[in-house]
Amino acid sequence: MMAAGHGVVTRREPIAPVRAGGSAQLPFVAVGSARLPRSFAGNQASPLMVELVFDPAGSILDVATSIPLPGYTALLKRLLIGHGLAEIERLVQDLCLRYRGPLLRPTIAALANAVANSRDRRQLEG
Repeated sequence: MMAAGHGVVTRREPIAPVRAGGSAQLPFVAVGSARLPRSFAGNQASPLMVELVFDPAGSILDVATSIPLPGYTALLKRLLIGHGLAEIERLVQDLCLRYRGPLLRPTIAALANAVANSRDRRQLEG
């Protein structure tokens, strides 16, 4: 579950441990953030937060965002779930082709931040 400045806006179901090689491994979560443009957030300094849930192999299991736009979250889920870290760059290019608007740049920045955070974590564990 992801919380925004004004309370919880996106919920997802708890994810069970993944069985890999006979032992259960927990998925890991990477969160990326970017500042929303004034045209979207007004005078408030509001961050866009994107939460990516990865299985132990690095495939995306779930996506959550800090903004309550169901169509936006559904688009990210359709685009990202089931794909791995290595495919993120291509997926961001697909996103650029499918979407135009004030959320495009912050979405790309938040995804890049989440991917960088997940790579940092994987390097620490490895």
